[in-house]
Amino acid sequence: MASINDTINSVVFLTTCIVTYVQVIFAGVPLPPHNITITNILDDSAIVSWEVSSDSDEIKAFGILHCEVGGNTKTITDLDHLHTSHTIKDLHPSTEYLVYMWSVNEDGQSDYTEASRFKTETSFDDYDYEYPDERRERNMTTEEIVILIGVMLMWVATITISIRSLRAKMASQSQRAFMGSTNIAQATSR
Repeated sequence: MASINDTINSVVFLTTCIVTYVQVIFAGVPLPPHNITITNILDDSAIVSWEVSSDSDEIKAFGILHCEVGGNTKTITDLDHLHTSHTIKDLHPSTEYLVYMWSVNEDGQSDYTEASRFKTETSFDDYDYEYPDERRERNMTTEEIVILIGVMLMWVATITISIRSLRAKMASQSQRAFMGSTNIAQATSR
């Protein structure tokens, strides 16, 4: 049978373990970001936004890790504490990605957030390949608009010159016809 001293020692040891565990858990490591949203998803980029916890005064930085689902490459981005959104660039079209985040302060790094999952849009090249029989809409680039306007202006100039030339030719023929009829009328009146 255990003595009272052994029981007290066991209780003290157990209490010390619990206190140490609680100190480790609540040691000042920040909470991870929350309410992570992924918006403006395009074929090559997406915007990640988040909210910070009430202890955000102590946060010094945020970390974002994104990777393709099933892929081997992971990209980590470090951001200062002033950011609450970030644009992830150079993504691949029609690809699923996972995003994890964490916070950092002087005491260390928070746990990673749960994975946020999103899929990039289909690019026009992929769209043509996947849906060749469907019509698609796309916006014209600035260069295409400038070229189109230039071609239209050249057509307008060509048509304007042609119309002026035609009018001048018709006026000349009219004038000759009028002069011819005037000459005939003068000759018959003599």
